[in-house]
Amino acid sequence: MIDLQSGRVISKLLIFVIILSVAALGVYIGASNYESVNKIKTIFISEPIIYKEKELVLKTDKTIGELGTNLTLPQTIVTNGFNLNIKANKLMSSGSQIKIISFLSDAKAGISGSTGKNGANGRNGDGGNGQQGSKGSSGLSGQNGKDAGSILIHAEKLHANISIINKGQSGGNGGTGGNGGFGGDGGLGRSSKSGAGILGIGDCKSGPGRGGTAGSGGNGGNGGNGGDSGKSGIVKISVNSIKEGVRIFADTNSGLSGVGGQGGRGGKAGSPGAEGRSIGFCRPAGRRGAAAPNGYNGEKGIDGSIVNPTEIMLEIGEEKLHDVGTIVYP
Repeated sequence: MIDLQSGRVISKLLIFVIILSVAALGVYIGASNYESVNKIKTIFISEPIIYKEKELVLKTDKTIGELGTNLTLPQTIVTNGFNLNIKANKLMSSGSQIKIISFLSDAKAGISGSTGKNGANGRNGDGGNGQQGSKGSSGLSGQNGKDAGSILIHAEKLHANISIINKGQSGGNGGTGGNGGFGGDGGLGRSSKSGAGILGIGDCKSGPGRGGTAGSGGNGGNGGNGGDSGKSGIVKISVNSIKEGVRIFADTNSGLSGVGGQGGRGGKAGSPGAEGRSIGFCRPAGRRGAAAPNGYNGEKGIDGSIVNPTEIMLEIGEEKLHDVGTIVYP
């Protein structure tokens, strides 16, 4: 038989076990509630972000929004080649669409060459030759286009049309070559001289001098080379659902290459110098100066090169699309 003292010990042990069980149950319930609260927090929608301006121009890499935020973007975003990361619960536009474009203008064009200096004219009276015109300077090459950055969009719901043009910047055109300088004119030949002759009868002591040779025209300068296109950037769009009627367009084809500059025009040759004047008993002798050629035109610059298009990844719920160059959905 169990005595009274042993019964009291057993009762105390049972009470202690019951208390421990209740405490353990409380910890479990508390943990479950904590987990539930955390799950609720992950889908909590924070204050919306609204861009009221029509255009946003990036000056550095930028992340806009959060996954739990309703985000209203400007109608136009210009990345200028910087990386752009957009996150939202519901993605909307302040206008009719969201347009994201990498560059608004081409790379800087090359400066045109300067015109060559004209040749000096030959001195009159002694049939001096005209000097050749100098060559025009070459045009400078256009700058290479900048590379486009990446554009990443992750949203639960898409409620606006999206148009993305993420091409590399087009290369700058080459500068035009400078025109060649004009050749100088040949100088007038020396005048004739009459003599006393035999028995005082006058004659021509020396006939009129030959005119100076014309100066050749200067050659035109070569055109500058066109700049290369920058590399296009990747585009990745991931959304769980799209509002009915919404369309997605993305273009990652190459930008344009810069066009090589035209060569400068060759300078015109000068005029041959005229024969000197015939005086007294002297007669013209047809001693006009020699002609000279015009300058050659400069060569056209080489066009820049283009690059291959980059990839576009599109995830709409369970549907996945992958292509390079262009995607239109649906």
